[in-house]
Amino acid sequence: MGNICQIIKPDLSKIKASEIEIIDEVLNKLSDKNASQISEYSHNDVPWLYTKNNEVIEYEAVFYRTAPYSVRDYKEDPDNEQNNPLKRI
Repeated sequence: MGNICQIIKPDLSKIKASEIEIIDEVLNKLSDKNASQISEYSHNDVPWLYTKNNEVIEYEAVFYRTAPYSVRDYKEDPDNEQNNPLKRI
């Protein structure tokens, strides 16, 4: 007997169009990867790299990302520390 899964249509009224676009981009980027590949990818992200073993990744860590993991475009003013939190690392 296979898995039975009821599909419930999501309520997208609470999500902004820009957020849905980001979700779609992430799904497109990772959909061809298996669990091990996704784990390896995520463990090279700044929040994971700067968190000690067995510690909780702090919420604020998500604001410190490198290009492959960031959804923000810092090209507008890369020398401006206020616009580029990676300059603080």
